[in-house]
Amino acid sequence: MSSPGPLIPFEAAHLPLVQPWFEDDEVQRSLGGPGWPEMVLRLAADFQPGEEFRGQIVLLKRSFVLLDDDGQPVALVTGDLYDRLTEYAGEGPDGPTFVDEPGPHRRSVAFAVVVDPQRRRQGWGFRAVDAFMAHPDLASADIFLASIEPDNIPSRRLFERLGYTLESDIPDWEDMLDYRKTVSPLG
Repeated sequence: MSSPGPLIPFEAAHLPLVQPWFEDDEVQRSLGGPGWPEMVLRLAADFQPGEEFRGQIVLLKRSFVLLDDDGQPVALVTGDLYDRLTEYAGEGPDGPTFVDEPGPHRRSVAFAVVVDPQRRRQGWGFRAVDAFMAHPDLASADIFLASIEPDNIPSRRLFERLGYTLESDIPDWEDMLDYRKTVSPLG
């Protein structure tokens, strides 16, 4: 295996290298088809700090590719930094409702990672998530969150190896299992 290269911002120039990953059945089940990376770039370009998502204020959006030592993308990590955590509180007349999680507001990051299907099970996902969490732009985050399909055993194992805790064995309102890692002394 090549040693990991840098984590660099995801840009349109990476699309021809990354989009084929989204033709893979497993990737499509988890994230979507070949249009998903383009959507990530479009949402980032249109982003205005202060947008609200599920009762949280989006402070920034970040997407990166991890390169191998030959400069080839091997993983894509994308996520948002929020001003607080919220919890699903049920369905309201206009759809799902959310309330602040108990306790003081703590910044959180929700994110997704995809590894080139040809490079799976070689440690690239671990390296990509580890580098993403250590990125200076996300240093103010207290909590990192990943929502994973119950049958996505490789992703579940990855996040468990990274020290994430499964919040509940029962899937959430979106039929996902939520994994959390707290990185601040507040616990």
